[in-house]
Amino acid sequence: MPKPIPKPISLVHPTGNPNVRNVALALAEANLLHEVVTTLAINPTGRWVGWLGRLPGGDRLAAELGRRDWRLPPDVSIRSYPWREVGRILLERTGIRQRLGWSAQSLADRLYVFLDRQVADHHLTGIRAVYAYEDGAAATFMRAKQA
Repeated sequence: MPKPIPKPISLVHPTGNPNVRNVALALAEANLLHEVVTTLAINPTGRWVGWLGRLPGGDRLAAELGRRDWRLPPDVSIRSYPWREVGRILLERTGIRQRLGWSAQSLADRLYVFLDRQVADHHLTGIRAVYAYEDGAAATFMRAKQA
């Protein structure tokens, strides 16, 4: 029996904007997507999403988290590193970031660097390519080039 051909591409993006989610779907449809690596991936049909509506401000939080909905085929792995992104969202939405004197860009930059390091250290085995954006992939691209 022949060995299954590995899916060669990992897609990496910290926040998963609509464009990137559509790229993931296209790669999955072409049977090329090995995994998605992101910070926060939400299952919009999960029970806990309904519970958010019962919390004060839960509707806004549900809307924010709904932007992190990756609807991919079940054979595509999604690896997430959510806690830094959850912290960033909380700091931003509560106004604490401004009180601490931190810029929104500095928090986003730290998030991108963190995810880049995780991918470079843990997500390059068994793939042929990484689809990522230059502002969040320096370590990943350098490590992949060495392999």
